[in-house]
Amino acid sequence: MFTLLNPHSECPVILLCEHAENNIPAEFGDLGLSDISVLGGHHGFDPPMKKITEILAHKINASAILGRNSRLVIDLNRKLEDNDLIPEHYFGYNIPANYALDDIDRAARIACYYAPFHAQVTFQINRLQKMGKTPLIFSLHSFTENPGEAHPARPWDIGLLYNENHEVADFFDAFISKHHPKFKIGHNEPYSLKTLKTTSVITHGEEKNLPYLMIELKNEVFDRGEQTHEEWADIFANILTRFIHEEA
Repeated sequence: MFTLLNPHSECPVILLCEHAENNIPAEFGDLGLSDISVLGGHHGFDPPMKKITEILAHKINASAILGRNSRLVIDLNRKLEDNDLIPEHYFGYNIPANYALDDIDRAARIACYYAPFHAQVTFQINRLQKMGKTPLIFSLHSFTENPGEAHPARPWDIGLLYNENHEVADFFDAFISKHHPKFKIGHNEPYSLKTLKTTSVITHGEEKNLPYLMIELKNEVFDRGEQTHEEWADIFANILTRFIHEEA
């Protein structure tokens, strides 16, 4: 289940927004959550990122693939073998509908709500490669400023996440540092892809020898009006356009 923008684009960038929405398919009810309001915040999805992805896709005319369901149903930004692909618990919240799924139920959820997204990513990569292009995989996410007492505060405005291939991250860092020095950049923050090697950019970028980057923006700055969706979409559009032209 996904939303696809610009499916026939010739732009060599594929935008991914795995946690764009917080829908729960009717067959799962409310997942058994004790507090359904949890879906309205970061636990349910990445609130600013759908709009940023949509604006960015329009600006550079790139194909974009956005998840439609909450990460609590199944996490599109995980690998099939990951324990938290279908989380039973998430930051202190129990998810009874995900408890002890048997092989049949697990396979059905993957087939319906996970596999189509990743099949579409692979299709778009293959489509661009057949045109002689090398697609860049760009995945957009957000994080919370203060995740709780057990975790340190997160001062960064943007996190640049990668494992072995840091070419795109270095390009982003250089551009933002020069043109937008007010923003604090964290490399592999608020977590590191050098240890958490389970994300879509690893599967579709690094493991396919394609350029990639996963970014994380801070949720709260949008709530406070300190930063805007349009501002970040403009920044990303400028960087990606320059990167494409330099690589051509």
